[in-house]
Amino acid sequence: MMEKAKIKEEIRKVWVSLGRDPNKLFLMKKTDEELDDILKKLKAIKYSFDLLFSPNPGVELAKEMLRVTFNKKDGK
Repeated sequence: MMEKAKIKEEIRKVWVSLGRDPNKLFLMKKTDEELDDILKKLKAIKYSFDLLFSPNPGVELAKEMLRVTFNKKDGK
């Protein structure tokens, strides 16, 4: 597990990359487990948005779903 300061910085970076205001991010009273969970969820949201708003959104999303589901590359 990363140290708390690094997790908070990573959360902040992903939060900002999603267009969110870093001043509205309140992490002070969060436990290590909560911070880890927040980071995982934000990364999943960012990844999903990146797929959905790619140049070929349906194709990229379908390939990724096939890869994850069947552990294959490029949907093959």
